Amino acid sequence: MKNTQTLIMACCGAANVGQLSNQVALELVKEGYGSAFCLAGIGAHRRGFVRSATENETILIDGCAIGCCKLMLEQAEVPLKKYLVLTDLGIEKSVGAEIRPEDYENAGKAVLDLCNLPLPSLPPFKTTSSCCG
Repeated sequence: MKNTQTLIMACCGAANVGQLSNQVALELVKEGYGSAFCLAGIGAHRRGFVRSATENETILIDGCAIGCCKLMLEQAEVPLKKYLVLTDLGIEKSVGAEIRPEDYENAGKAVLDLCNLPLPSLPPFKTTSSCCG
């Protein structure tokens, strides 16, 4: 049996929930729950990306019910494994809205719960001054 790893992919859409999904995914990676993985590579149907996502455990976080991330995996015939939609948690989608600390906390707990990962939750929410750090 092959050694598998957990690949974490997230929506990076322009709305607050897209940015929140990316922020939670990056924090999961930072905390050692898995490796960041390029969803764009799957969307571009790059064979190596599709193979890696198919052969490994995946966590996919979509911002909203439009489900762009889910559709990318479906179109590339990558099985959907662990999947979460942030608006299903009651987080309201809004373009240009700032991420609220309580939404970050709720999203982090939901991902950890989905994956049966140990709590406590992710570290406290930190605001950034720009998207580019």
